[in-house]
Amino acid sequence: MVDVDSIKRLKKKSKGRRPKSDLTPVIMLIIIVAIGAVLSLTIPKIFESMKEEKQLYMQTFEKTKEDAIAQVESIFAKYPSDPKKSEFVTKIRTAQSEEEIDKIIEEAYKYITLKDYKENLKNQIKSIYGENFAESPFAQKIAAEIDLAETAEEAGNIFKENAEKLNEDAKKYYIDKFKIYGKAKYVRVFIDNQEYLMSGKEFLKELESYDLVTLKKLKVYKITMCEVPLIVPAKACGELPKPGDKIIVYDTINISDIVELDVSKLPTDLGVWKVKKNINNTPKKSALSIPITEAIVKEAYLLTPSEMSYSESKSSSITISQDADTSSASKDVKVEYNLQGLNNILHAAVMGKVDYNKVASVLEKYGYRLNKLEKETQLFNGDDTYLLIIEVPSDKVSMVVSSTTPSIVKINK
Repeated sequence: MVDVDSIKRLKKKSKGRRPKSDLTPVIMLIIIVAIGAVLSLTIPKIFESMKEEKQLYMQTFEKTKEDAIAQVESIFAKYPSDPKKSEFVTKIRTAQSEEEIDKIIEEAYKYITLKDYKENLKNQIKSIYGENFAESPFAQKIAAEIDLAETAEEAGNIFKENAEKLNEDAKKYYIDKFKIYGKAKYVRVFIDNQEYLMSGKEFLKELESYDLVTLKKLKVYKITMCEVPLIVPAKACGELPKPGDKIIVYDTINISDIVELDVSKLPTDLGVWKVKKNINNTPKKSALSIPITEAIVKEAYLLTPSEMSYSESKSSSITISQDADTSSASKDVKVEYNLQGLNNILHAAVMGKVDYNKVASVLEKYGYRLNKLEKETQLFNGDDTYLLIIEVPSDKVSMVVSSTTPSIVKINK
C-alpha cells in the first residue's frame, strides 16, 4: 500500500526548497570580457611596440649595411675600379643578417690581402724590367700567371721559380738599349756616381759583364773629344805614357783656397771644385790633388835639356879634271858637325846636314829607353819633363788647360 503520509511529507519538503542558480558561465563570461578588454588595450600597444622595434632594427641594420659598404670602399681604396668591389657591395645590400655581413667583410679582406700580395710580386717584376716591362712577353706571361693564382703560396712559388729567368730576360733589354753607344768614338759612363771614359768598342765589351743592378743604374752619354797639350814633370808622372794609354789628370791646389766642392753639375767623383785666388799670396800650408778628368794619350814626348850634343863626321873625295889629255887631281875632304841642343840636331837632320837615318836610329824611342835604363839602374832623373798630347772631353778642356801643377795616374787595363 502506498504510504500517503510519506508522500505528503515529500511534497511539503519540495515546496519549501528554492533551486540554486549556476554562476560559472557568468564568471567565465566576465573573465573573458575582462581579458578581452585588457587585450584590446594592450595588444595594439604590443604590436605597435613590435613594429617600432622592427623599424628600429631595420634602421640599425641599414646603418650596419652602410657602414659595411663604407668599409668595403676603404678596403678597395687602392683598387677603386676592381669589379670585385661592386660584387661585395651587392652582397652586403642583399644580406639578411649581421653575421652574413661580417662574413662578406672578412671575405673582402682576404681578397684584398691576396691582391696586395700579387700586386707586390708584379711590382717587383716591373722594378726588374723598368720601362722595358711592357716589351717583354715573358714578363707579361709571369704577371698573368700570378694574377690567376688562387692563394698567396701559389703566387709566391710562381715568382720564385721564375726569378732568375726574369733577371736574365730583363738584362737583354737593358743591354740592347745601350748598344747604340757602341758606334760612338768615346762615351762617358756613370756607375754609382763614378765617371768612366771609354771608347765605344770598350764600352760594348764592358756592357756584357755588367749585372742587372749595374745596368739599371747605368747612364751613358756621347761626348766630343779635343786634343790638348799637357806638360807634366816626370816626378808627377813616373814613366812616359804610351799612345793609347788611359790616364787620370790631377791638379794640385792649396787646401786653404777651397771654397766648396760642387757635385751638382756632374754626378761624378771628378767633381767641380770651386777655388778662390790666394790674393795675399800666402805660403801654401798643405796641398791637395784633385781629379779633373780621364784622358787618352795620343802622343808622348820627352823634353830634353838644351845641353844635349851630337857630333858626326863625313869624308868625301873631290876629283878635278879638265879633259882627256890633262891630268886630274883629287883631294880627300873630312867634314865634322858638332851640334849643341836638340833643336839644332833635329833641324840639321831634316836639312840633310847630318845623316837623317843615323840621327833617327840614335834618338829612336829615347824617352822609353831612358825609362828602361832608369828602371834597370833604379836611378830616376826627376828633372825630366814630358809633353803629352791627350784627348779629353770637350767640357773638361778649360780645366786641363788652366791646371797649374798637373800630375797624372795611368789606369791599368
